[in-house]
Amino acid sequence: MTLPPKVEKRPYTLTLHGDSRVDDYYWLRDDKREDPAVLDYLKRENTYGEMMMAGHEALRHQLFTEMVERIPQQDRSVPYVRRGYRYQSRYEEGNEYAVYTRQPDAASPQDAWEVLLDGNQRAAQSEFYTMGALEISPDNRIMAVAEDFLSRRLYGLRFKDLARDSWFPEVIEHASSSFEWANDSQVLYYVHKHKKPYCTIRCGAMWWVRRPRRTSLFMKSRTTLFMSACTRPPPSAISSSLSAAPPPGKSCCWMPRIRRRRRRPFYRGVVTTNIRWIIITATSTSAPNRDGKNFALYRGETGDEKLWQAVIPARKDVVLESFTLFRDWLVLEERHMGLTSLRQISWSTGEEKGIAFDDPTYVTWLAYNPDPESVTMRYGYSSMTTPTTLFEMNLDTGERKLLKQAQVKNFKAENYRSERLWITARDGV
Repeated sequence: MTLPPKVEKRPYTLTLHGDSRVDDYYWLRDDKREDPAVLDYLKRENTYGEMMMAGHEALRHQLFTEMVERIPQQDRSVPYVRRGYRYQSRYEEGNEYAVYTRQPDAASPQDAWEVLLDGNQRAAQSEFYTMGALEISPDNRIMAVAEDFLSRRLYGLRFKDLARDSWFPEVIEHASSSFEWANDSQVLYYVHKHKKPYCTIRCGAMWWVRRPRRTSLFMKSRTTLFMSACTRPPPSAISSSLSAAPPPGKSCCWMPRIRRRRRRPFYRGVVTTNIRWIIITATSTSAPNRDGKNFALYRGETGDEKLWQAVIPARKDVVLESFTLFRDWLVLEERHMGLTSLRQISWSTGEEKGIAFDDPTYVTWLAYNPDPESVTMRYGYSSMTTPTTLFEMNLDTGERKLLKQAQVKNFKAENYRSERLWITARDGV
């Protein structure tokens, strides 16, 4: 009988918060992937795995082929419009990566599309490739893209001059895939995965503002007037806001850090629409009636919680998963008794509408809706009898339009039925 390879024990003591523990296999971490002993052990593990699976090669090939055949070899996303351009990604037969394209909004969808990035060309010289984010500058001239060629989630930020169809030579290494352009298209805010204090780097005609690793993400407000930086060193969180207009300004702390035991971090997001700040939070530091394990939604003009007005209070039996702000409507994605749902609320009248769904059990989610002035909203839907579907709904009239539904080979919805049943757990939980 062949036994799996044994790994050497090398006791290593780790001490944190006054507590020490011994990890016999810490030496296998090898962050640089250069230790010959670690590489040799991994090779022996792979050899053992291949040997044990050798008798199942035919089954492996059958399962792989069946899964691949269920994925359309040619596929295109539903276009969306942003800042005067229509965007779409597409997969071509025989290729593994998407091609990202755009065309002027005034053009016909049948006209030529400009190729922004071809993932197949970018991945051609690498064993691994993933594109973490792609963002066009507000003036539509420069594309910033976060790429990982090592599978380490340490992205390199690269920049392309779209007018000249050429790449800038500068690369920002060890970055997160979270970044945002300032409104002047000359400044990019990004997260650098390093513990050193932030600094500002200038390369060519553009500025890149770096924030320390504890800043997890950048988000731009719906009105694009402000940006929000979320700093989340566990178990607390800080939210800062800064103007998206040039020059790079000093950020102001919106919500101070709080520390509470057995509470999930309260921060979730700060956004604006029509100069109104919308804050989603799971706890409050000043008002006891705002405390709750589930998220709540507030509106305010400053970070002073005493002045916040509750839009959606925290509820014990409903989780606020997400929300999207439109000029006339607030749309909520909520979860109740395990089932997700969408609900819209009028800003002017307070009228509420629930969005109806076709199955007793399903999952739904808010899709990408870049235009806060739009009267239509896109959302996703899927169930055991309905493949992943993208809908567009008129928020004023309720009229719904199917934009795209995933094609699943040999699937026929009439052959299936879904039910949602509740049973009492035997352990009483």
